[in-house]
Amino acid sequence: MHSSSSPELERLGERLKAVRESEGLGQADFAARFGLRRELYGFFERGVSEPGAELLMKISAECGVSGDFLLSGREPMRQAQKGALPFDQAVMQKCSVLARHVAAGQNPPLAPQAEAQLASELYEFFMGKRQ
Repeated sequence: MHSSSSPELERLGERLKAVRESEGLGQADFAARFGLRRELYGFFERGVSEPGAELLMKISAECGVSGDFLLSGREPMRQAQKGALPFDQAVMQKCSVLARHVAAGQNPPLAPQAEAQLASELYEFFMGKRQ
């Protein structure tokens, strides 16, 4: 882990935050998922410290995000499956997070606002208002 602040680390932190938020998790839950303390993960998101390559690979694999996106921001965060709309994939990812927590007997890790947004997206999707 490298400690310093630079524009590049800040951009990496912004991408890490985008991944975490797309998973519907707060910093503490996301950090725990990867065996980290929330404070340390917070340093990564703020661009104060640089996460190691091993952690970035784990985040990429666990969250289904492009490694190139994490490192450079050049790729889309997630590659859409053939024939699937990015919206469908994003909603399914959020549902997957919820299902894993419910199956493990845990409370869903969504903040009330994120829960309401997911409910709205699901409603629109199943009622055919999104294409």
